[in-house]
Amino acid sequence: MIKLADADGSGFLEYDEFITAAMNPKELYSKHNLMRAFKLFDSDKSGTISTQELKEAIGQSLASDEVW
Repeated sequence: MIKLADADGSGFLEYDEFITAAMNPKELYSKHNLMRAFKLFDSDKSGTISTQELKEAIGQSLASDEVW
């Protein structure tokens, strides 16, 4: 979803990109886009997202209580 909203391709969402994405949630949160995002988190293709997969996707620096 971030890639879709990242209009300048910087790999980050700037404020104006964030606002633009938030103004059109129907497109950003379409079934297709949500499925793509889920598949990115579900790295072992199990159909579920584990705490470990979430940490790997977001960053190892998160404590377990921050993930839940």
